[in-house]
Amino acid sequence: MTRETNLTIGSRLCQCGACRTCFASPKGFDAHRRGGKCMTRAMLRRRGWKLNAHFGYWSMPREEKKDEQVDTATEHATVARDAKG
Repeated sequence: MTRETNLTIGSRLCQCGACRTCFASPKGFDAHRRGGKCMTRAMLRRRGWKLNAHFGYWSMPREEKKDEQVDTATEHATVARDAKG
């Protein structure tokens, strides 16, 4: 199945010329190439990548750091406290 893409100059979206897979960022595009070969869709899924089924672009898994996890927990606690009044 071939998908038409509307990639424009200045867009962060990338399409691999070898496998024709589209990525949500240049970093994702670079990461999908291993030793000059493209990762397959199955490999991307196993590594936690997400496919935007509507637009057809792959996104890398979000890397959470310890600080971000603490901030998220603090944010949830604040929202819960504010909801109580």
